[in-house]
Amino acid sequence: IDPLTDEYSLLSGYHYALNDPVSNVDVDGLSSVNPLLQMVQCQGVVLQESIKIGLTQAISGLANGLAQNLQQKNTAQQVGKQGGEGMNQNVGSQGFSLTPQNKKPVEYNNWNTIDKTVFEVLGVKTDEVMHSKFLADLLNADANHGYGAQFLQKFIDLQVAKHAPTPFASELQEFEVAKSWAKTEESASSQQNGNLDSRIDIFITNAKGYPLIIENKIYAGDGWQQLQRYYDAFNGNVLLFYLTPDGRDPSGESKGKLKNGEQYINLSYKEDILAWVEACLTIAEGHKVLHATLRQYQHLIKTLTNQSIQNNMRNEIIAQITKDAKTLEAAQAIADAYWKTQELIIFPKLEEQLVKVAQELNLNLEGFNVNSLKPFTGFNFIHPDLDKDGVKIRFHFDAKEYKDFLYGTCYADPNAQTQKYFNQHYAEKLKTICTFTGKDTWWPGKNYFEHKDWGVKEYQMVLDGSMALKIKERVKYILEAFKRVDPERYKFEPQVLA
Repeated sequence: IDPLTDEYSLLSGYHYALNDPVSNVDVDGLSSVNPLLQMVQCQGVVLQESIKIGLTQAISGLANGLAQNLQQKNTAQQVGKQGGEGMNQNVGSQGFSLTPQNKKPVEYNNWNTIDKTVFEVLGVKTDEVMHSKFLADLLNADANHGYGAQFLQKFIDLQVAKHAPTPFASELQEFEVAKSWAKTEESASSQQNGNLDSRIDIFITNAKGYPLIIENKIYAGDGWQQLQRYYDAFNGNVLLFYLTPDGRDPSGESKGKLKNGEQYINLSYKEDILAWVEACLTIAEGHKVLHATLRQYQHLIKTLTNQSIQNNMRNEIIAQITKDAKTLEAAQAIADAYWKTQELIIFPKLEEQLVKVAQELNLNLEGFNVNSLKPFTGFNFIHPDLDKDGVKIRFHFDAKEYKDFLYGTCYADPNAQTQKYFNQHYAEKLKTICTFTGKDTWWPGKNYFEHKDWGVKEYQMVLDGSMALKIKERVKYILEAFKRVDPERYKFEPQVLA
């Protein structure tokens, strides 16, 4: 019997090289390999190692240079030369070479060097439905992964250890996993929420009928009274989790009167799910296919939560920065310069671009105010057709440090008389057309922008103009939705721009 039968159950012994002899070779009659991919992966290890060495030495050179510059300004040119030479010598001549230099071929076993996981190749990196189905299958004791309730038990054990001693942890510890099962998109409704049907992302129950619910949010906004409705649907007899990339708290509109740590618990992909997946890897060591899939998912989570920079590289940089007071002082100067660059160059550039976008769309740009130290900072697009209903198209960062970038329709004053007509006749229709997933007192409809947390990539997009174009497309999309709601009321004809 073929010892790998279980791993290739869909193929027979007549399928040489996974039925793709052009790409793959099978030298021993067992598993096939793609020699080109193996070569690229092998060289990728060398490439990552070279970049790490080059970057570490370059930062060290730059730190030393800046420290000297702080003491003696007239050495600036020489310092820049030294810092640049450090980067050019180590990265330019070695780090970006596709030919391994003084390196032996390495077997591909370093998962930190993966460029893209299969999830990313398939375009489902941030697909909440995909994540929910994958997690639910692992948590399902009745699934065909062959490990019964072990994965679910490990999830419960980790959360109990994290939140004990609390009543929630005690209830969670009593959850019986032996005869449990999990599914996605379970329906839930109750008289308390007007029998409004709700779809639960991950629903786990057992023989006693006591449910464990995970509401999964990656980029989508909260639904109205979403967690409160789930809680009411089961009369409070439910273990409720709210899962997001960073473990943030749900909006007030979603949680209603529920309290974190009592009626629900916040989960994060960054810490909770990653730690659980790593524990699952230990459990599944004997199952090669499942183990490899979990490795891919582990890497996906790190990418999703901005942990894709190798920890070793980060630790070496930290070691360089903290080795003495001089380099620590220089690192602070670099950090200050980084934030000043955003304040003095990046966002003024974006404002300049968006003024032109507003003019092209017969709108005005209003109230541009972006500040890394404060939440709820952003900008508005306005037009007289919107003003009469007290509505504007708004983009803003919901959190500090340019995090949680939202867009949608926003009230100038949620208590004003002007917005009541809009709220009664148009708000829900517009929310449906625009597929807005969230709303609250200020926002009749909102979504997270596709670039939710801003970093180097987004700043580069501002500089090359592509970020303004993406924002323009979102604005045009909303304007078209207004016209579909009432073409006579919302014409957006040319105006005299302020």
